[in-house]
Amino acid sequence: MPEEIHCAVDSNKSKLNILDFDLYSPSMQAAPYKIYTRMLQFSPICRLNPGGLWCINDYYNVRSALKNYTVFSSSSTNTIIKPVWIDKECQYVNEYPIILDDPPRHTHLIDFVKNFAQPYVGRTVSAFIGSDDPDFIPELYRWITLLESPPQEYSQEYEQALKANSQKQANFFKKFIQSQRRYQNNNIITHLIQAKVEGKSLTDEELGRILEFLALAGFQAPAHALCHAVIHLAQRPGLVKELIRAPDKIPLFVEESLRFNSSVHFLFRYTRHAVTLGNTTIPSGAPVAVNIAAANRDPSHFADPDQFIITRENNRDHLAFGYGVHNCLGATLARTLMQTALETILSHFNEIACPEANKLPWNYSLLAHSITELPVRFRNGQRSLDA
Repeated sequence: MPEEIHCAVDSNKSKLNILDFDLYSPSMQAAPYKIYTRMLQFSPICRLNPGGLWCINDYYNVRSALKNYTVFSSSSTNTIIKPVWIDKECQYVNEYPIILDDPPRHTHLIDFVKNFAQPYVGRTVSAFIGSDDPDFIPELYRWITLLESPPQEYSQEYEQALKANSQKQANFFKKFIQSQRRYQNNNIITHLIQAKVEGKSLTDEELGRILEFLALAGFQAPAHALCHAVIHLAQRPGLVKELIRAPDKIPLFVEESLRFNSSVHFLFRYTRHAVTLGNTTIPSGAPVAVNIAAANRDPSHFADPDQFIITRENNRDHLAFGYGVHNCLGATLARTLMQTALETILSHFNEIACPEANKLPWNYSLLAHSITELPVRFRNGQRSLDA
């Protein structure tokens, strides 16, 4: 019998036809939250293109799916998001031991993305890992940019670039791990080298996978989140003034920004066996998209979810960092990075301006909802900094 888990699906809601939604459609890429609102209103559990992917959208079932790893497995879910034409050599990872496993910015415009968010976060990640290689950040950025936006149709140019960059990254991590084994320092890799799992030390391959995960998750997602936060401030000059007067509210702003526009929209799972959510049964072995962005705008849990309210009592209930055993290990670091950056910006500038969100170059993929460029103007009285 299919397992039944917590369900918040209203059986009286009209059901949209199967495959009414396409994750790669122009409308989804241009305005995903409008689509998510329709999903929540009419079909909290639905199927999507490409490939008939099952999608869970409402807050309570999303949280339950993230928590219930005995039914919704993370293992090998990279096969869901990579285009079918990409061969194994191009895959950036076969399996991460942690995340994809289940328990036992003066006078000219400078782009904020490339000149603040990414270097700021990148240097922090470099220090966290223990790397002082000057090529680490630019090489990491090139690699992650390719990973986030794979074309669905075959591209020889993309394939060659991904292979070359993946091999560069793998070689970097391999050499770095070997150097840390010889000259052990007080950093996370040294601690991992010294660690024992079931009485055994981690292999170089396992350490490489962990490094890939830390670099991938710790670099781009916080940078995206910081850019979203700056856009929110540019859209709300009154809020900028409020946070300058009361900087103790910046953590509240950070949480609402994470809820309102999650950097990661989907997490992916496979069902270990059939499971019933309300009146819908998802079969065993089915690929499932867990829509955390929709869940963070679910009116059944967040009142006026499309309004940006930093004093929302339950804004920290958002699922931007996942939930359960796969809750993001770097959540505290990401929050600290955002809070420190915003405190610094708001201590120097009282006006922030950038183009309207619909005029920015958005990159929407199954892995991230991000912008590739963010021209921002920071001002303080007569003094300005364009970034």
